[in-house]
Amino acid sequence: MNEPKKDPSYYRSLPYSTEILPSSEGGFVAHHPSLPGCAVEGDDVIGTLAALDEGRDLWIRAKLEAGEPIPEPAVGEPSGRLMLRVPIRLHQQLDGLARDYGKSLNRMTSELLLNSTNVLPPWFGLGEWTPSTEAADARRHAYVYWLTPQPEGGYVAEHPDLPGCAAVGDDPEEAMAELHEARELWLEARQEAGLEEEPEPLSATHSGTIHLRMPPELHAELIREAKRNEISLNQMMIFLLADAVGELRTQHRERGRSGRAAWWDSPAVEEGIGSAVDVLRRDPDLSDSNLPRVLPARATHFLRAIIHLERDRLAKAFESLQDAVKERLDFGEEALGLFDKIPGPPSTRRLYQAALGVAFDFSEPDPSSTDGSDLADDQQKFYRKVKGHLMEFVLGVRANESRDVQKRLQTRRKRFAELAEAA
Repeated sequence: MNEPKKDPSYYRSLPYSTEILPSSEGGFVAHHPSLPGCAVEGDDVIGTLAALDEGRDLWIRAKLEAGEPIPEPAVGEPSGRLMLRVPIRLHQQLDGLARDYGKSLNRMTSELLLNSTNVLPPWFGLGEWTPSTEAADARRHAYVYWLTPQPEGGYVAEHPDLPGCAAVGDDPEEAMAELHEARELWLEARQEAGLEEEPEPLSATHSGTIHLRMPPELHAELIREAKRNEISLNQMMIFLLADAVGELRTQHRERGRSGRAAWWDSPAVEEGIGSAVDVLRRDPDLSDSNLPRVLPARATHFLRAIIHLERDRLAKAFESLQDAVKERLDFGEEALGLFDKIPGPPSTRRLYQAALGVAFDFSEPDPSSTDGSDLADDQQKFYRKVKGHLMEFVLGVRANESRDVQKRLQTRRKRFAELAEAA
């Protein structure tokens, strides 16, 4: 087949895309994105388009005379199939969102891109968000370790996912043991600063490569957006996805804090709490392996403590509370949410009396009974911390009960007022 003669009339027949922009000085600017430098100005849209036709002819003639290549517009619709390269952490976050929304990674990614190109909120049309508790609990001790020998001797151990969390030791074992304590302090300080969410470890199972299949129309729209912003298609998609993921995760954190979508509100978890309490009431000393796996360790320790308090087994309750604190249970909203799901919970009065028994009757370690005053002092601080968390929880239960009473009184007063007005 003979090649067509590429003269001005040939290029004039090609379907070049046109972009018309309002000018900050008034009027309009029109250009062909595929033809760099081919742009004109005009007072109105029609006049600007007419001027662009003349400008394109002049631009093409000049390129032909100079012997320079002239870009041609792409022919045909995009296929809708592409390979996307993203940072591993973004790949990991997209996969987590897909799991929480019950979608495939391909569908989740495509829907976020579709919402972005249509200037819709990221959550538009995604459906119900049901956060996975297993993934959050599994990553609590899944941080990567770096162990580096030092020229002067000794080792430095650190968690690259926790900036500034590092420790030193004379040998690898000591450095790792010191890092374990440093991590607990690092996470505790973050929580005290109001930063509730733990940093997510960088995934070792995500490559950063996502093979996508999407509607060709969406593919074409993304290509147009990339050309308009003068960046690659891959860069454009990373920008749109990172922006959408960031907005979604912020919204989820707010929803979680408000309790409207807390992990303990799911039917599976509520059923697990009921089963665990039933088992523990028969034998509160059973191992965790006999309890439902849907519950994270911090929750089972807390439920066990409540059953021990219910039976006035203060020493056992205190041991379980220590385990819950070590697993970083939130004794505010999280503990109150778990307590609300307990079938037939102990009365507030009984719970309060048992908590006072733990706080004031259960003795703290005697510094003289341990080797080293520093160890005894640290243990005393930890015991006081556990007791403080227990009282925080009990006072929260009393406050919730008081609010419930106030609501019932307000409802009753309103009803009496309506009856009086009707009479």
